[in-house]
Amino acid sequence: MLSREEGAALAAIDDADIARTLLELIAVPSVTGSAAESEIQHLLARRLELLDLDVDLWSMDLDALRAHPDFPGSEAPRDEAWGLVGTTAGGDGPTLVLQGHVDVVPPGDLATWDGDPFAPRVTGDLVHGRGACDMKAGLAAHLAALAAIRAAGVRLRGRVAVHFVVSEEDGGLGAFGTLQRGYRGDACVITEPTGAVSSPPTPVR
Repeated sequence: MLSREEGAALAAIDDADIARTLLELIAVPSVTGSAAESEIQHLLARRLELLDLDVDLWSMDLDALRAHPDFPGSEAPRDEAWGLVGTTAGGDGPTLVLQGHVDVVPPGDLATWDGDPFAPRVTGDLVHGRGACDMKAGLAAHLAALAAIRAAGVRLRGRVAVHFVVSEEDGGLGAFGTLQRGYRGDACVITEPTGAVSSPPTPVR
C-alpha cells in the first residue's frame, strides 16, 4: 500500500519528459576525458538549478587528487574534471544519494553503427545511441525522480543529494573527487545497468 506522498510522486512522473531528457543527454558525446564530458556536467547543473536544488558545480583539483594515496587511477588523458552535486532542502533526517556517471566509452568502429552513435534514434519503445543504457537512462531517471518529488509537493524528512560524476569508465576519479569534497549519505542508489549479483559493499574511508 502506497502512502499518500508516494502515490502523489508516482502520479507526477512525466514519461514524455523522461524521453526528451534521455535524447538530450545522449546527444552530448561525453566520452571519458573529452570536452563534452565537462559540457554535460554544466548542462545537468542547469537542470538541477531549475529543480530548485542547492547546486555545487566545481572544477576538481586534479593534481591534488592524483597525489592522494587513495587515488583510484585513471586511463584517459584529461586536463579538467568537473564535480556536480545537487541537494534538496529538507529536515535533519537521513540523506539519500542518487549517483550516476555522465561519461561513456568511445563508440568504436563507426561502420558498425546504424548512423551517428550520438544522434539518438527511437525504434518502437527502444532508444538507440551510445550511452543510452550505460548510463544516461539512469541520469534521466534521477532527474525524473527529483522532478516528481518537487511537482508532488512532497516534504522530505531528510534530503536527497544527486551526485553526477565523470570518469567512471576509466577508474572512478569523479566519485573519488566528490567524496574528497566531503559529500556523504546514509544510503545510495546507483542506476548502473547490470544483471550481475553485486558483491558486498566496500567501506569508504
